[in-house]
Amino acid sequence: MDPSLLLLAAIGAWSPAGTEHGCAFFVGATDARGITPVRAECEWVVDAARLTAVVSQMGNHDTIFSSLADSAVLSTAGGVQRIYQRQSATLAPDREVVLDVTTEALPDGTRVRFRKSANQAGLKGDAVEVGFQEGMWEVHRTAGGARLVYELRYLPGGMVPAAVLKWFQGAGTRAVLADLKAHLGAR
Repeated sequence: MDPSLLLLAAIGAWSPAGTEHGCAFFVGATDARGITPVRAECEWVVDAARLTAVVSQMGNHDTIFSSLADSAVLSTAGGVQRIYQRQSATLAPDREVVLDVTTEALPDGTRVRFRKSANQAGLKGDAVEVGFQEGMWEVHRTAGGARLVYELRYLPGGMVPAAVLKWFQGAGTRAVLADLKAHLGAR
């Protein structure tokens, strides 16, 4: 892992939370709502264009991430995709959410932002509605492949044991990156 990534994360008030899968993991300060942001910065030998294509097609994410039971594009208009997700975690009822997803070009890559939509039409109603969700995928081209930055701020909604929430913010985030790396065959 590039030591400069650790320095950059430290400047942004992120605390190191370990390394795994070619990624450095970080947590931010818990806010007044109880949201503890998580961040991963990965350096992978993988084609940046392929990585961008995979993370930007959030309607297909259920075929990649073991924590998603369903993911589908509900609509696309004005540069915003509305994505339905059904999230599944050990020891907790399924969660569901409709996300607004936008994509923007960066000088050396792409940023994909997602946020719980103000319009939750499209929920199936047979799972707990996610309380809050926002985050991003950033893919940067590098000489050796790609640098991926993933951030998530999340409140599951409903009643979730603290141990399950802590697991999601630790092992769950690591599992998301492990699933992605395996899907891509990245090194």
